[in-house]
Amino acid sequence: RICLYITEGMSEESASLPEFLQPLAKAVLGDPDALAACESRLVQVQKDMTVKFLVGRLEKVGCAVPPDFMRCSPCDGNDRVTGGFLGRVGEASPGDSGSSGANGDAVSSASSQEYQPAIEMCAWKMPGTMFKQMLVHELIHAYDQCTREIDWRNPLQLACSEIRAASLSGECGYGRELVRGNTRWKGGHQICVKRRAALSVGMHHGEEVAQKAIEKVFDACYKDTSPFERHPAHPY
Repeated sequence: RICLYITEGMSEESASLPEFLQPLAKAVLGDPDALAACESRLVQVQKDMTVKFLVGRLEKVGCAVPPDFMRCSPCDGNDRVTGGFLGRVGEASPGDSGSSGANGDAVSSASSQEYQPAIEMCAWKMPGTMFKQMLVHELIHAYDQCTREIDWRNPLQLACSEIRAASLSGECGYGRELVRGNTRWKGGHQICVKRRAALSVGMHHGEEVAQKAIEKVFDACYKDTSPFERHPAHPY
Protein backbone atom coordinates (compact mmCIF):
# COMPACT_ATOMS: atom_id res chain seq x y z
CA ARG A 1 0.00 0.00 0.00
CA ILE A 2 1.43 3.36 -0.94
CA CYS A 3 -1.51 5.69 -0.32
CA LEU A 4 -2.87 7.08 2.92
CA TYR A 5 -6.22 8.78 2.71
CA ILE A 6 -5.99 11.36 5.47
CA THR A 7 -9.64 12.01 6.22
CA GLU A 8 -10.01 14.93 8.55
CA GLY A 9 -11.25 18.45 9.03
CA MET A 10 -13.94 17.13 11.34
CA SER A 11 -16.97 19.39 11.72
CA GLU A 12 -17.05 19.83 15.48
CA GLU A 13 -19.94 22.24 15.03
CA SER A 14 -22.37 19.48 13.99
CA ALA A 15 -20.81 17.04 16.44
CA SER A 16 -21.67 19.35 19.35
CA LEU A 17 -25.41 19.42 18.60
CA PRO A 18 -27.77 17.49 20.90
CA GLU A 19 -28.73 14.10 19.51
CA PHE A 20 -32.36 15.04 18.94
CA LEU A 21 -31.25 17.91 16.67
CA GLN A 22 -28.96 15.78 14.50
CA PRO A 23 -31.72 14.78 11.99
CA LEU A 24 -32.66 18.44 11.58
CA ALA A 25 -29.01 19.40 11.08
CA LYS A 26 -28.63 16.76 8.38
CA ALA A 27 -31.77 18.04 6.65
CA VAL A 28 -30.37 21.58 6.67
CA LEU A 29 -26.91 20.49 5.55
CA GLY A 30 -28.26 18.27 2.82
CA ASP A 31 -28.40 19.30 -0.82
CA PRO A 32 -30.49 17.69 -3.60
CA ASP A 33 -27.56 18.04 -5.95
CA ALA A 34 -24.73 18.10 -3.41
CA LEU A 35 -22.00 16.86 -5.74
CA ALA A 36 -22.74 19.48 -8.40
CA ALA A 37 -22.93 22.19 -5.75
CA CYS A 38 -19.58 21.08 -4.31
CA GLU A 39 -17.94 21.08 -7.73
CA SER A 40 -19.26 24.58 -8.43
CA ARG A 41 -17.94 25.81 -5.10
CA LEU A 42 -14.59 24.13 -5.75
CA VAL A 43 -14.25 26.06 -9.02
CA GLN A 44 -15.02 29.33 -7.24
CA VAL A 45 -12.71 28.77 -4.25
CA GLN A 46 -9.75 28.08 -6.55
CA LYS A 47 -9.88 31.80 -7.39
CA ASP A 48 -9.14 32.62 -3.73
CA MET A 49 -5.75 34.29 -3.18
CA THR A 50 -4.60 31.83 -0.52
CA VAL A 51 -5.62 28.78 -2.54
CA LYS A 52 -3.94 30.15 -5.67
CA PHE A 53 -0.80 30.93 -3.67
CA LEU A 54 -0.55 27.38 -2.30
CA VAL A 55 -1.18 25.74 -5.68
CA GLY A 56 1.43 28.05 -7.18
CA ARG A 57 3.93 27.07 -4.50
CA LEU A 58 3.35 23.39 -5.21
CA GLU A 59 4.14 23.97 -8.86
CA LYS A 60 7.12 26.22 -8.07
CA VAL A 61 8.83 23.52 -5.98
CA GLY A 62 8.32 20.97 -8.74
CA CYS A 63 5.16 19.12 -7.77
CA ALA A 64 2.79 18.77 -10.70
CA VAL A 65 -0.85 19.56 -9.99
CA PRO A 66 -3.02 17.20 -12.12
CA PRO A 67 -6.27 18.56 -13.63
CA ASP A 68 -8.32 16.49 -11.17
CA PHE A 69 -6.07 17.21 -8.18
CA MET A 70 -8.98 18.83 -6.31
CA ARG A 71 -12.30 17.05 -6.56
CA CYS A 72 -15.55 16.38 -4.72
CA SER A 73 -16.73 13.19 -3.06
CA PRO A 74 -19.98 12.08 -1.36
CA CYS A 75 -17.87 10.96 1.65
CA ASP A 76 -20.57 8.38 2.45
CA GLY A 77 -22.93 11.13 3.56
CA ASN A 78 -20.88 11.79 6.70
CA ASP A 79 -21.39 15.47 7.58
CA ARG A 80 -18.69 15.34 10.27
CA VAL A 81 -15.94 14.90 7.68
CA THR A 82 -15.05 17.73 5.33
CA GLY A 83 -12.30 16.30 3.15
CA GLY A 84 -9.06 14.40 2.82
CA PHE A 85 -5.67 14.20 1.13
CA LEU A 86 -4.48 11.08 -0.66
CA GLY A 87 -0.86 10.87 0.46
CA ARG A 88 1.99 8.61 -0.56
CA VAL A 89 3.29 6.37 2.23
CA GLY A 90 5.52 3.84 0.42
CA GLU A 91 5.22 0.11 0.68
CA ALA A 92 3.40 -0.99 3.80
CA SER A 93 4.53 -3.93 5.86
CA PRO A 94 2.77 -7.29 5.38
CA GLY A 95 -0.46 -7.47 7.30
CA ASP A 96 -1.03 -3.71 7.31
CA SER A 97 -4.80 -3.64 7.02
CA GLY A 98 -5.47 0.06 7.34
CA SER A 99 -8.31 1.74 9.20
CA SER A 100 -11.10 4.25 8.76
CA GLY A 101 -13.40 6.33 10.90
CA ALA A 102 -15.49 9.48 11.24
CA ASN A 103 -12.36 11.54 11.70
CA GLY A 104 -9.93 8.78 10.80
CA ASP A 105 -7.73 7.54 8.04
CA ALA A 106 -8.22 4.87 5.39
CA VAL A 107 -5.22 3.24 3.77
CA SER A 108 -5.77 2.60 0.06
CA SER A 109 -3.97 0.11 -2.16
CA ALA A 110 -2.15 1.29 -5.27
CA SER A 111 1.04 0.66 -7.18
CA SER A 112 3.66 3.40 -7.50
CA GLN A 113 2.66 3.81 -11.15
CA GLU A 114 -0.98 4.36 -10.18
CA TYR A 115 -0.41 6.91 -7.42
CA GLN A 116 -1.65 10.43 -8.05
CA PRO A 117 -1.90 12.99 -5.24
CA ALA A 118 -5.45 14.21 -4.74
CA ILE A 119 -7.59 16.32 -2.47
CA GLU A 120 -11.21 15.33 -1.98
CA MET A 121 -13.77 17.75 -0.58
CA CYS A 122 -16.92 16.28 0.88
CA ALA A 123 -20.13 17.20 -0.90
CA TRP A 124 -22.23 18.54 1.92
CA LYS A 125 -23.38 22.07 2.46
CA MET A 126 -20.74 23.61 4.72
CA PRO A 127 -20.36 27.40 4.99
CA GLY A 128 -18.16 28.96 2.33
CA THR A 129 -15.47 30.06 4.79
CA MET A 130 -15.24 26.54 6.23
CA PHE A 131 -14.98 25.07 2.72
CA LYS A 132 -12.02 27.30 1.93
CA GLN A 133 -10.35 26.57 5.27
CA MET A 134 -10.63 22.83 4.81
CA LEU A 135 -9.24 23.06 1.27
CA VAL A 136 -6.29 25.08 2.59
CA HIS A 137 -5.85 22.43 5.32
CA GLU A 138 -5.47 19.71 2.69
CA LEU A 139 -3.18 21.88 0.54
CA ILE A 140 -0.82 22.21 3.51
CA HIS A 141 -0.63 18.41 3.64
CA ALA A 142 0.10 18.36 -0.08
CA TYR A 143 2.83 20.96 0.36
CA ASP A 144 4.39 19.02 3.24
CA GLN A 145 4.51 15.86 1.15
CA CYS A 146 5.97 17.79 -1.78
CA THR A 147 8.77 19.53 0.10
CA ARG A 148 9.97 17.05 2.71
CA GLU A 149 10.58 13.35 3.19
CA ILE A 150 7.43 12.49 5.09
CA ASP A 151 6.07 9.15 6.20
CA TRP A 152 2.38 9.57 6.95
CA ARG A 153 2.45 6.44 9.13
CA ASN A 154 4.98 8.02 11.49
CA PRO A 155 2.96 9.63 14.33
CA LEU A 156 5.50 12.43 14.83
CA GLN A 157 5.53 13.40 11.15
CA LEU A 158 1.77 13.09 10.84
CA ALA A 159 1.32 15.18 13.99
CA CYS A 160 3.59 17.91 12.60
CA SER A 161 1.63 18.21 9.37
CA GLU A 162 -1.69 18.16 11.24
CA ILE A 163 -0.48 20.93 13.55
CA ARG A 164 0.58 23.04 10.59
CA ALA A 165 -2.64 22.39 8.68
CA ALA A 166 -4.88 23.20 11.65
CA SER A 167 -2.88 26.33 12.43
CA LEU A 168 -2.43 27.80 8.95
CA SER A 169 -5.85 27.01 7.49
CA GLY A 170 -7.81 29.39 9.70
CA GLU A 171 -10.01 26.61 11.12
CA CYS A 172 -8.91 27.61 14.61
CA GLY A 173 -9.89 31.24 14.16
CA TYR A 174 -11.72 32.77 17.11
CA GLY A 175 -15.01 32.93 15.23
CA ARG A 176 -14.93 29.18 14.51
CA GLU A 177 -14.05 28.48 18.13
CA LEU A 178 -16.98 30.57 19.38
CA VAL A 179 -19.36 28.49 17.25
CA ARG A 180 -17.87 25.37 18.85
CA GLY A 181 -18.53 26.83 22.30
CA ASN A 182 -14.89 27.64 23.09
CA THR A 183 -14.56 31.21 24.37
CA ARG A 184 -10.99 31.32 25.66
CA TRP A 185 -9.00 34.16 24.14
CA LYS A 186 -5.41 33.99 25.43
CA GLY A 187 -3.74 30.87 24.10
CA GLY A 188 -6.96 29.67 22.55
CA HIS A 189 -5.50 29.26 19.08
CA GLN A 190 -2.81 26.86 20.29
CA ILE A 191 -5.33 24.88 22.33
CA CYS A 192 -7.56 24.53 19.27
CA VAL A 193 -4.65 23.47 17.03
CA LYS A 194 -3.63 20.76 19.52
CA ARG A 195 -7.21 19.52 19.83
CA ARG A 196 -7.85 19.43 16.10
CA ALA A 197 -4.54 17.71 15.38
CA ALA A 198 -5.23 15.14 18.09
CA LEU A 199 -8.55 14.20 16.47
CA SER A 200 -6.80 13.17 13.26
CA VAL A 201 -3.64 11.60 14.68
CA GLY A 202 -5.63 9.80 17.36
CA MET A 203 -7.72 7.90 14.84
CA HIS A 204 -4.57 6.42 13.36
CA HIS A 205 -2.43 5.86 16.42
CA GLY A 206 -4.74 6.14 19.43
CA GLU A 207 -5.31 9.06 21.78
CA GLU A 208 -2.31 8.48 24.03
CA VAL A 209 0.23 8.25 21.20
CA ALA A 210 -1.38 11.22 19.47
CA GLN A 211 -1.12 13.44 22.54
CA LYS A 212 2.53 12.51 23.15
CA ALA A 213 3.45 13.06 19.49
CA ILE A 214 1.73 16.44 19.37
CA GLU A 215 3.40 17.67 22.56
CA LYS A 216 6.81 16.52 21.33
CA VAL A 217 6.73 18.36 18.02
CA PHE A 218 4.28 21.16 18.73
CA ASP A 219 6.60 24.13 19.31
CA ALA A 220 8.70 23.61 16.18
CA CYS A 221 5.79 22.70 13.91
CA TYR A 222 3.50 25.47 15.18
CA LYS A 223 6.21 28.03 14.42
CA ASP A 224 6.73 26.64 10.91
CA THR A 225 4.54 28.80 8.65
CA SER A 226 6.03 27.71 5.30
CA PRO A 227 5.24 28.40 2.53
CA PHE A 228 3.90 31.63 4.06
CA GLU A 229 6.44 34.22 5.20
CA ARG A 230 4.30 34.85 8.27
CA HIS A 231 1.18 33.31 9.76
CA PRO A 232 -1.78 33.99 7.43
CA ALA A 233 -4.52 33.34 9.99
CA HIS A 234 -3.52 35.83 12.71
CA PRO A 235 -3.45 33.52 15.79
CA TYR A 236 -4.70 35.07 19.02
